[in-house]
Order: sequence, then C-alpha cells, then structure tokens
Amino acid sequence: MKESPKSPFDGFDDLFSAYRGWTEELKKATEPALLVQKQLHDHLERFRAGFIAWSESPATKEMVESLRKTLISVAEFPNRFQTQLLGLAQHGWYIDPEMPLAGIRSLNDAFESGAADQASAEFEEYFRQNLDVIEERLLGLHPKRAHVLAAAFNAHRLGNYLLSIPVMLTQADGIAQDMRGRQLYSARQTKGIGGLIDGLEASDLNRHLWEVFRTQSPLSSSTDSLPADFSGLNRHKVLHGMDYNYGSETNALRAVSLLNFASFALADRQGTQ
Repeated sequence: MKESPKSPFDGFDDLFSAYRGWTEELKKATEPALLVQKQLHDHLERFRAGFIAWSESPATKEMVESLRKTLISVAEFPNRFQTQLLGLAQHGWYIDPEMPLAGIRSLNDAFESGAADQASAEFEEYFRQNLDVIEERLLGLHPKRAHVLAAAFNAHRLGNYLLSIPVMLTQADGIAQDMRGRQLYSARQTKGIGGLIDGLEASDLNRHLWEVFRTQSPLSSSTDSLPADFSGLNRHKVLHGMDYNYGSETNALRAVSLLNFASFALADRQGTQ
C-alpha cells in the first residue's frame, strides 16, 4: 500500500515545540536582567523624586543663591582688586603680597570714605612693623643689589630718609630693568611696564598688577599736575632735586612699599591667573 503524500505542514509541530522551548530558555536567561532593570528604574525614580524635593527646599535654594553670588564675586575679583591697587597708589601706597585681601579692601575703602589719615597711619604701621622681613626678602631676591638695598634700609632705620628715599626709588627702577627690561616710571609703550600689558590675557594676574605702573599716580605724575601743597612722594621732584622737603618717615615708608611692590609685581609668574 502506498504512503500518502506528505503535507507541507508536516513537522511544524516539532518546529513550534522547539521554538517554545527556546523562548522559555530565553525568558529564563533574561529575567535577571529585566529584574535589575526594574530595580534600577525604581531606584532612579526614587532618586529623582528626592532630588526634586531637595532642590525645592528653602535651604537648598538659599545655598544655590549663595553659590551664585560667590561665583559672581570670584569673576569680578580681578577687576575689583585692580581698582583697589590703583586707588591705594593714588595715595602713594603699594601693597605687600603678605597683606590679607580683606585688609587691602578695608584700607582702600577707608581712603575712599574720607578716612585718609587713618588709612595712611595703618599703612605706616604695617611697613614699620614688617621692615626687617621685607628687607630680608628683597636682599634674597636681588643679591647683586643687596649691598645697595642694605645701605638704603640702614639709612631708613637711622632716620636718614633724605638718603634712603632716592636710593629706594632708583633701585625700584633698576629691579624693573632686571626683571622685565623696562623702565618703571616711563609712560612710553616701548619703554615702560605699561607696554607689556596689552598682550596679556584678561585673567593674567600680571595684567592687574602692572596696571599700577601704567596709570598715572602722584608718584609718576608730572610736577605741573601736582597741587601746590603736595607733600607726598613724586619720583621726578625727588630725583631731579626739585623737592627738598620729601624726607618724612611717611614718604620713606611709601618708598619701601613701592620698592617691595615692584619686586613682587614684576616677578616671573608666567601664566599665573
């Protein structure tokens, strides 16, 4: 007896049975991963809900606002610091790098508010108290000038301000030549410190320090622009013999502050921000 011809659907049961077995195995294999996925999703949802609650709390909003103000203050600091340096220079004073920033701001505020005598007295006391430390630092940084600087500081201690002031003014200029190849008091772009500023990035610390030397101040002003009762320190009048009443302790301490600042401001700090 002949076998009936095979149907094209013969064997499908076996194929479907194998498929069902394969899908069951695949389900078993993927269940752990799906469970982990669900747990991760639930965890992220709980975190999101907690984060929303945290971000909307008054304490968090206060913290964020404080951080925003801090970032603004940090961004504005370089220009604000430069303004303070320029303001102090208008009164003949230059900062010591060891001065706290809050102290610098306080002194500048005092000058601006009309308490110039008090602010000047604080500067005098600071440099009077730190004279030895400043001398030691300058002698170490400028060994080839050490004997000249030591003589100037010795004259200062003896009260010979008429002798110490001109030497400190000339040595500050010499330090500018040593460290930057420029004249400290020249307003010419090709000769003065100011000519080095324009090529610096806005965030470069040198830009803000050196602006003090480019901006006109009583120290660097022409004698014609000074008031008739001027009793401060003017480089041209002192070194050209036009002023014979400059020898006060206040002016001597101003000269110390300038010499010290020139050494600090003109130091090699390439790229410092």
